[in-house]
Amino acid sequence: MAYVDFVNDCTEIDPDSEIDVTTNLISTNATDYDAGAYVYYDGGASHFGTTLTHQFEFTINNFENVGLNSCYALSNSNSASFGSKDIFVSCDGGGSTYVILIFLWDWSDYDVSAELDIGTKYFITVERNATPNTILTIRTGSHTGSVVDTLTITDDGSSFRYLYPFAEYTE
Repeated sequence: MAYVDFVNDCTEIDPDSEIDVTTNLISTNATDYDAGAYVYYDGGASHFGTTLTHQFEFTINNFENVGLNSCYALSNSNSASFGSKDIFVSCDGGGSTYVILIFLWDWSDYDVSAELDIGTKYFITVERNATPNTILTIRTGSHTGSVVDTLTITDDGSSFRYLYPFAEYTE
C-alpha cells in the first residue's frame, strides 16, 4: 500500500502555526474556527475517481477549540473553501465523547457514527465504489479489527483532484 508523505508530498497552509506536520502524522492542539489551516495532496485532475480505498488512523485527545475540522476530504478546490459536492469527514462532540460525520459539503447526504471515546485510536477506511457510494468504516485495533460503525453516503460520482488529510473550514 502506498502512503502519502505529508511533508514531501503535500502542501501545508497554516497562517497561525496551529498544526504540526511530520512524514506520517498531522496533529493540532489549538485550531480556531475559520483560521484557514489545511494540508492537501494534489493528485492531478480527476486523480481520485469513483473507485478508491484510503486508510488512516484517527485519535482525538482533547476536544477544546476544535472548530469545524476535517480529518479527510476530497475536493476539486485547493483552498479549503469546499464545493457543494465535495466529500468531507469531520468530528463533532463534547465532554468525553465525539462522533465522526461523513457528508457532502452541501449536506444533501450525510451519516453520523455512534459515540466514540476521546483518547482511543480508531482505524478509518474510506471506500468509493461505482454505485456511487462512499463508505466509511471505523474499527479498533487495526484496519482489520472490530467494526465500531459503518457510514454511507451517496455522492454524485465526481472525480476529485485534491485529498485533504487535514482541513479547517474556511469561507
